[in-house]
Amino acid sequence: MNQFNSNKKFTPAFTYPVNWSTGDNQFDDKDINPKTLSLKIPVKSIPEFCAFLMALEADKSKHKKTKGGIYNSNTKQKENNDDDLVVYINAKGRESDDGYGMYGNINPAKINYIDSNEIPF
Repeated sequence: MNQFNSNKKFTPAFTYPVNWSTGDNQFDDKDINPKTLSLKIPVKSIPEFCAFLMALEADKSKHKKTKGGIYNSNTKQKENNDDDLVVYINAKGRESDDGYGMYGNINPAKINYIDSNEIPF
């Protein structure tokens, strides 16, 4: 089934899109992690970005079981639990003309949800 409805108008989640880019790691751990991913989030889009993440958390249909576990930053170990769920934020991009890396933007469709902590009146 096609998840996109061409009759429905696209409403972006962010007024100003988030830009992403990849490049060579310039930090001390470049032997272990040779590439970096950077997100450039306009300050004006931070509240919308946070609202989008909260909407993803609230919309259980967006939750996916992860394969391979989730890395725990505190223990520096990968955990494999049956209840480990993730959400995906996908983006399109292209390779830069200079071959240095890739770049693109993130501006998914807005998700409308009602915060269960708010009184709806």
